[in-house]
Amino acid sequence: MTGLRFDTYDWPGGREAKLRFGPDSGSIVIVALPLFEEANRTRQFTCTILRALADHGIFSILPDFHGTGESLVATVDAKLSDQRRAYSELTQQLGAHSYAVSIRSGVLLDTDADLAGRWHLAPQTGVDLIRHLERTRTAAGKSGRGDEYAGNHLSP
Repeated sequence: MTGLRFDTYDWPGGREAKLRFGPDSGSIVIVALPLFEEANRTRQFTCTILRALADHGIFSILPDFHGTGESLVATVDAKLSDQRRAYSELTQQLGAHSYAVSIRSGVLLDTDADLAGRWHLAPQTGVDLIRHLERTRTAAGKSGRGDEYAGNHLSP
């Protein structure tokens, strides 16, 4: 039952896309990908895991958040507080049998959600993420000022 379905979810700040795997009932796994370019490198890996869970009858969701994935919101307009709020709102919609899988900086989104359980793969703090973004900017020959990191303009 590896059926992949494209869907959306609503939260007070708008509507975002999500991928759904497996049945529509039972325990639910919600995945928060890492932020920025690392999400692109881990999306296929994550989808492979979610398809395997679907084969075992486990329902899972891979959502986009403001300024990530297929979001219509520009990265510069995305705020971590909004992404956290959307994550929390989505988990409330899913119910009490939701489990989080957060990868690297995706753990920064999973702060306020009421979940049955959590699993964090190689969690990255906000300080570590900023350090990585600064190193990326330096490697690209950019100055240490401004809001551009790896070709993305970020909100403060």
